[in-house]
Amino acid sequence: MASLDSLLGNAKNQHPTLPLAHLRYLLKSVTGFSLEYILGRGETEISPELILAFTKKVEDLACGVPLSRIVGCKEFWGMSFKLSPATLDPRPDTETLIEAILKTFPHKTGPLKILDLGTGTGCIIISLLSEYAEAQGVAIDINPDALETARENSVQNGVSERLRLLQGDWFKPLGPEDRFDIIVSNPPYISESDYKNLDKNVMDFDPVQALVGGKDGLACYQKIAAGFERYLSPGGALVLELGYGQEKDVLRMFSPKNKNEIKTFKDLSGIVRCIVVIPVF
Repeated sequence: MASLDSLLGNAKNQHPTLPLAHLRYLLKSVTGFSLEYILGRGETEISPELILAFTKKVEDLACGVPLSRIVGCKEFWGMSFKLSPATLDPRPDTETLIEAILKTFPHKTGPLKILDLGTGTGCIIISLLSEYAEAQGVAIDINPDALETARENSVQNGVSERLRLLQGDWFKPLGPEDRFDIIVSNPPYISESDYKNLDKNVMDFDPVQALVGGKDGLACYQKIAAGFERYLSPGGALVLELGYGQEKDVLRMFSPKNKNEIKTFKDLSGIVRCIVVIPVF
């Protein structure tokens, strides 16, 4: 037997570069105790089985496995989302999409219809459904395992009754009658050459299908540009995440003859991370 404090102390001594906050989070995931309990009841002893499980997770963290992959979930927009090998690890930058939509559609009581293309964990559509209590959502992903992860997350976060999940490539699963007030996507946007230079943790744990957007990183934007107007209701908006340095190329796709109103939004680093396209029909 060992106490919570002694486990944390030993782990920190053995791996001094690991943040103490991450070690506490691992201990929380193993024991089921809250962080408040771990901080206030450090004398609590835990079983040898839990000690072994904690030690294994600390070793994984020290070897470079992302914390979120070790514990199997990631926080996004104040909620917890389960991860799987078929899904990206949600990034804080993607919350820029949620912020942009809330500014574009400030009235939260309307019966909006929202489409999420390439949903992955479902973090975007689920976060939006949590903000818009009367909204209905459709989430599309080509990977059935990603859709199952999104389904589990929708149940966990209490929006499953308002979310329809469809498997397929971009707009193909939709019917001719489908129309949406908001179409949102964080598409694969990394070029094939840039992918080779990504951090090893990203390459090892995030699915390449959800990262690489063709040779130049723009292939998925081109597919969305070709089809989104057919499924957007009058007054609706297309909201897209952008990769670093892609602003001009993507804007060029969505501003032919100046018929679209386009707004850009920056992330916390001051990088243009999101565009909102409102067509003039």
